This record gives sequence, structure tokens and C-alpha cells, in this order.
Amino acid sequence: MTKVTLKKILQDNWQNFLKKKIKRIPKVIRADVIETVEKAMDCGRLEKGYTEYMCLECMESKRVGFTCKSKF
Repeated sequence: MTKVTLKKILQDNWQNFLKKKIKRIPKVIRADVIETVEKAMDCGRLEKGYTEYMCLECMESKRVGFTCKSKF
């Protein structure tokens, strides 16, 4: 079973959502809302920065991406 996250839903649907004209949604979405959603979609990406942890016994390492600290 594949884990579905809010981040994945946004990544799959955000651009199509912005293009659609839905009556209940304002025609112009505030810039801060767009910025918050895009920030959430980038959250945890290694390209945006990360911390690397290493086991000193087996020398295996793991990179953990920084979070966006979004309240979204």
C-alpha cells in the first residue's frame, strides 16, 4: 500500500488546481497562499539543504532534509 501524503497530493494537483475556475474558489488566490503551498511542496527536499547523520559503528549515513517550518 502506497503512503499518500498532503505533499504528494499537492505535487500531483496544484498546477491543475490553479488553472481551473471553480465557483467556490476566488479567481485570484492571494500570493501568500501560493507561497505557502509551494513552500510545503519543497519541504524536506535534499536540494534545499540537509543534515547528514552517520553511525560510527557501521559507517552508514543518512541525509535528512531541512523542513520548511510551515504551519500549513
